Amino acid sequence: RIENGEQLLGDYALFGSLQIKSRNLLIKPAIRYAYNTKYDAPVTPALNLKYKLLNQVTIRASYARGFRAPSLKELYFNFDDVNHSLFGNPELKAEESNNYTLSIGRKHLFEKFLLEGEFSAFYNDIQNQINFANINQFGGGGDTLVYLNIGEFQTKGLTARVGLRSERIKLNF
Repeated sequence: RIENGEQLLGDYALFGSLQIKSRNLLIKPAIRYAYNTKYDAPVTPALNLKYKLLNQVTIRASYARGFRAPSLKELYFNFDDVNHSLFGNPELKAEESNNYTLSIGRKHLFEKFLLEGEFSAFYNDIQNQINFANINQFGGGGDTLVYLNIGEFQTKGLTARVGLRSERIKLNF
């Protein structure tokens, strides 16, 4: 079901990371270089920071640039039956993104219990996101779906977590 019976796509990458540590600060820069046989893959950096405040509070921040080339399925897979049709798209662009995260956590030890709490926020900005588009919404018969770049896409979120631990019990909310 692959267009022309056979397609090839190669993705090769090198990843490097470094850790720089002081008493209260941890810095972890990273970099990824990739070679894709169809797409010009950018160098994708990342930076993670962790700061311990008063030995009980931890603040974390991170940034990462992302890149995802379309898969063989998204580019060349064609499937057609009576209920629906799905077609790859060899004209797809690669996805690129910027990802940001910030969190603060606290730990407090009571006699035999450790109480932990963490609050975090994230933001992702994605360009050329790949997704299905129904090109036969109003026609008769089944759905006809095609992989397309749907443009920019952002996600934002907040997470809160509380945990309680002892030698025998571990609870997370």
